[in-house]
Amino acid sequence: MRTTNYENFEELLSNKVNRLAEFTFNGKWNEVEKMYNVDPACHTATIDDFVGTALHVAVDLDEEVVVEKLVNAIMRYETKEALQMRNVRGDTALHVAASRGFTKICQIIVGENRERIYLVNRKNNDGETPLFQAALNWKKQAFAYLSDLYGHSAPLQDLVRYNGDSILHCAIRNEYFDLAVIILHYYDFLGVCMNKDGELPLKVLATKPSAFYSSTYLSLLRRVQYLRVHVEPFEPEREMRAILREMKPQKLLNENCPRNYAVLTSAFTGLFGFFGLSGKLLLNSERRDPEKNPIDLIPISHVEERRFPPNYKTILQFVQYVYALISAAIGGINELKETKKKHQLGPRLLKQLLERPYEATTGGGGVPSFIDTDMYNVYSQSMRAYEATTVGGGVPSFIDTDMYYVYIQSMQGIYLYYTFLTNYISSHFMSKLS
Repeated sequence: MRTTNYENFEELLSNKVNRLAEFTFNGKWNEVEKMYNVDPACHTATIDDFVGTALHVAVDLDEEVVVEKLVNAIMRYETKEALQMRNVRGDTALHVAASRGFTKICQIIVGENRERIYLVNRKNNDGETPLFQAALNWKKQAFAYLSDLYGHSAPLQDLVRYNGDSILHCAIRNEYFDLAVIILHYYDFLGVCMNKDGELPLKVLATKPSAFYSSTYLSLLRRVQYLRVHVEPFEPEREMRAILREMKPQKLLNENCPRNYAVLTSAFTGLFGFFGLSGKLLLNSERRDPEKNPIDLIPISHVEERRFPPNYKTILQFVQYVYALISAAIGGINELKETKKKHQLGPRLLKQLLERPYEATTGGGGVPSFIDTDMYNVYSQSMRAYEATTVGGGVPSFIDTDMYYVYIQSMQGIYLYYTFLTNYISSHFMSKLS
């Protein structure tokens, strides 16, 4: 085995690549910036086969200021190939930023005016684009930003990796149902895409019974909590607008404050306004003269009390107190809210997929050689029914062809939905019995 002594180690460190690696791994970013500004060969130097370049490491550690300086040095020397350097997985620096959800770094790499937008369609060893990795890890801001770069109309090849999985497959498989609804809204053609294992998004959804209320077991108290939890209706466009709005820099109430004090300043200002308003209302109520305002002699609450027993307020407060104690003992309100949101999105996703029943069950309207047997049975049975109702497999002249096809597709959708519910209910009862 070859050994290295201290002198050989010092000799290796004299090499600029090794010095760059040393500065990078030790977090000496000032030295790294100096080397990038002096020697353009450092821009494409792989400091480690696993992590890639120094830029990869800076991105992975969310060093925004460092990344901006390194990218500026790369642009100054016009070594643009440095931004396409890959690590062991084939990820570029933009892949790393997207997968970690570092939207600001994504903006720095792409450019303020999107001058390096060509980087968004670069693929890694698995055929994943930065947009795909943002969806795979459900980094909301990064996904919204990268999708917006495409104008929410990314081509199919940028949404599917080499094994045929689309971002919709991955979203449903990872139970990111809010993302799946957003994807189907902007990229509805992915609902009929089949991967190399013959899986359609509808089949992947069928393996996720937790997306539906009937498959979720809740105790009696948890059911009471579940009914009281409120979940806002989910609108994909509104959600995307809200995410993109969060990316915009906040307007500071005091320009003398540092940028990271904006949230704190806003919070204290809001509290000050609330207590100031409360004090003002209290002061006004104390200054009120009942003789000048006889209408205020009988408060509204006293009028309402006449409809109920005098102690109804105490009873109501007691019930609320008991409910608060039960909720605190059981806990999990946020978990229940997420569960209820999932139950809202699951059926909606199923309904969206079944808007095109023929393609959703066969994959793009065809019958690939690797299609699932159960899915093919749905297709073949509908075709036999079609031929049995026509002479020689054709549509009679007195039948409206378009309406006939609508009828056939509707029958397919009903049959598929019936099969889905049957399997779903049987699996639910089997799990209860076991």
